[in-house]
Amino acid sequence: MKRPNKVQLTFYALGFAGAALFTALLVREGAPQVTRAVTTAGWAILGVLAWHFFVPIFFDAVAWWV
Repeated sequence: MKRPNKVQLTFYALGFAGAALFTALLVREGAPQVTRAVTTAGWAILGVLAWHFFVPIFFDAVAWWV
């Protein structure tokens, strides 16, 4: 069996830490309040996600093309 390298171990450790932080904040703030905040945002949250993910990728692709 192959040993995992340092990058894989770091990836898994940070992923676990992020999941633990998300869970701790969800417990601290309360799941109903978080759900209410997301439902209040509604469809606008999809626009924010698109802006922060797809727009930079589009401009990166155009920059590479140029």
